Amino acid sequence: MYSSSQTVYLRWSTMSNKNSYSILRAILLFAIAFSMTSESSAQLDVILESWESGVGNWTDQVGNGAQVGLGADLATSATGATDGSSSLSVTQFGDTFELDPIFNSAYSYNAEVRYSTGDAQLAALNQAFGIGAQHFELQLDVTYVQSQIGGNVNVGIALEGAGAPFNSQLGLAPSTGAANETIRIARPLNDWVVPQTDDTTFFDVSLAMNGDWGGGPATVYFDQLRLVQVSEPTILELEVDRATGATRILNPSSTTSPVEFDYYEIVSTPGSLNPAGWTSLEDTINEGWASAGGASAFDLTEANLQSFSDLNGSESFSLGNAWTTGGDESGVAFRYREPSRPGVLRDGVVTFVGMSNDGCDFDGDGVCDCADVDSLVAEIAAGTNAAGFDLNGDGMVNTDDLDEWLASAGAMSNASGNPFLSGDANLDGTVDVSDFNAWNGNKFTSTAAWCSGDFNADGVVDVGDFNLWNGNKFTTSDVASVPEPSACTTFLIAIAIAAGLLRRKELSA
Repeated sequence: MYSSSQTVYLRWSTMSNKNSYSILRAILLFAIAFSMTSESSAQLDVILESWESGVGNWTDQVGNGAQVGLGADLATSATGATDGSSSLSVTQFGDTFELDPIFNSAYSYNAEVRYSTGDAQLAALNQAFGIGAQHFELQLDVTYVQSQIGGNVNVGIALEGAGAPFNSQLGLAPSTGAANETIRIARPLNDWVVPQTDDTTFFDVSLAMNGDWGGGPATVYFDQLRLVQVSEPTILELEVDRATGATRILNPSSTTSPVEFDYYEIVSTPGSLNPAGWTSLEDTINEGWASAGGASAFDLTEANLQSFSDLNGSESFSLGNAWTTGGDESGVAFRYREPSRPGVLRDGVVTFVGMSNDGCDFDGDGVCDCADVDSLVAEIAAGTNAAGFDLNGDGMVNTDDLDEWLASAGAMSNASGNPFLSGDANLDGTVDVSDFNAWNGNKFTSTAAWCSGDFNADGVVDVGDFNLWNGNKFTTSDVASVPEPSACTTFLIAIAIAAGLLRRKELSA
């Protein structure tokens, strides 16, 4: 659907000259694509602070007027180190600092750090808020030592981003001080209300203490301040139907909120796209979409020059027949941009569905090989007549479909285009000793796999399969002569067969 809340980039409708429109549109599309960087799909798990190298830039007095700091001593300590050898020791001076019973907000903010441009921590926080704070947790280990508290104590964490008000989460690790203990805080990042963008110029992180510990100071130990991704955002999917070339952009989730995007590109390194069959969003939903010039078998690109579109769960936009049937499925990429993150390209998922017109690639890996024919033989032997394996459309899955597979795979793989022959276990186009060895290694076993010697697809590797091999031995699908085996090789084959038959007879006796 269309949303009008996005800032309008340019009002192209006011331009009367179509050539100017095309030129400026091409320039803008190039600028959009050139300015974006691709984002890694790896989950984010970042240690913001471990205090292994000292206190660093942490200070003991918070300067924001909305916060209260009673003064504290910051140091590193081996006590409370949950991973590594050091923690941050925060000692608050003075007597009891009780929670205000009216405002419920009286905490002493005793330690603070600012992450600004160039800091890895700022980059990590920006990335997390850009992806979506609901997918992250802020974690912190808090250690209490009974002898250094002597009463009730609690801690809070505050975040403040550039242009956002100070806000905190309090009461995160309550303790009565009656025991030595370590508590791991794990709070959703969206508990803190900060800008949901990826370009905030700084973040302040503050640690607060509150309690009723009587006279004297109180010490709390902090370690492993982490930013951890706990769930994945919904990623748009490019779905391609091998048989028809039909292509669509899909929101695969049925439960999440809409995914917004204002740019996408489809790239095929081998050149398997079909620009003539591509139906652009400019041609269908319009809504400000503009296709880039130079659409080719290698690249299809569009950008929304006015706003953005969104896809609710399970909704999709058709791109027509943008795929060339039978095309090479390697080197295909789909990327798109979300309006909330204008400088980042998100990697979408590419999914191929259906069987290609070659009629032999069951697992969709782009080749017709042992994995495919073995799965067909297993289906024939099982007798379940699964529709996906009914290659000739007669409602049955049997050796007629196996013949269809051998013909389709041979057309793709053999130089002559001729079918693979019965007995060609390794599908190299020639029935020879290596195929006999595959049969011999599995003879008289219940094995429903072509490449293991079950050439008649009855679920057993036996004499019937040997006879098929024997009928085509030393021939090739390409009808070229194959050297006859040596007398020694023929003798060894005969011995192997005789030994197997004798052993089978002994076992049945």
